[in-house]
Amino acid sequence: MNNLKPIEKAYWLSYLASRAEEAQPKQALVTAGYAGTPAITDELLALYLAGKKYAGSSVVEDYAAAGEALPAVGNFWILLDAEAKPGCILRTERVLIHKFMDVPAEIAIAEGEGDLS
Repeated sequence: MNNLKPIEKAYWLSYLASRAEEAQPKQALVTAGYAGTPAITDELLALYLAGKKYAGSSVVEDYAAAGEALPAVGNFWILLDAEAKPGCILRTERVLIHKFMDVPAEIAIAEGEGDLS
């Protein structure tokens, strides 16, 4: 949480305050960023907020190239809109690794984009 900007930290603290103490995550990894590029993040944010998108995916090699760890169960992500304002908080429930051509249909549907294929 130390890497969060003040507006992101305030959003996270507001989220914590909305939850009962026993339901608050302990020692959670919290990051903030865009879903893809700022140009498409508002579209993806709208899909999350409408409940049409409930999963995300990334390329494993991109994490390695950036020197970042893969997402882990229990991590939180503050999804920013195109103006860098917090839009929602996402929690990693599970991490699956597939080759692109082997992605199961249920994952494509959970992505909630395009024709859901």
